[in-house]
Amino acid sequence: MGLFQPSVLNSYLNLQDQSVITKAYKKYTKYFHNTTIQDNMDFLY
Repeated sequence: MGLFQPSVLNSYLNLQDQSVITKAYKKYTKYFHNTTIQDNMDFLY
């Protein structure tokens, strides 16, 4: 059983602004898919 009912989850997902999500995802991928930055994250392993 999930934490939220599917209808509640879907209603909140539909309220999200897709342009904000897209912008945030592009910012995330620009940073975390950068191989130089990934090389500096080796301390996490």
